[in-house]
Amino acid sequence: MSGMTKEERIALGERVASLEMAIAKIENARKPFDEAIKVIVNARDEMLEAAGVTEVLGYCETCAVPLFDGDRGFYDSEAGLYWCEDDAPTWGQLREDIEALPDGTTADDGRTKADVLAAIDAHDPAERAVRVL
Repeated sequence: MSGMTKEERIALGERVASLEMAIAKIENARKPFDEAIKVIVNARDEMLEAAGVTEVLGYCETCAVPLFDGDRGFYDSEAGLYWCEDDAPTWGQLREDIEALPDGTTADDGRTKADVLAAIDAHDPAERAVRVL
């Protein structure tokens, strides 16, 4: 038991009960929005299923086309951004971006800057850096 007096405990209980009532009112007020969201999510999922896809991975940062699982494109894991196949950066552009990083920089997977540059050099600099998403 805490070091509070009975009166302090009652006062705290009243304040907590007041906050709990406020929470309940807000939860009750948002119920129509929660139901509307469920309807919209179901409609979205039915459209995707009818199109033979399961989810939208993201949208191209350049042209805003939706990208689906299995599409070819580019994903920047650090920024969390996608580009479609037509707008993906070239290997040459990626090389410039990596070269601009400070020495000693490592990728998310632990590769060093030199390792990443060596992997990039295995590709045609004019070719788009795409893979299956």
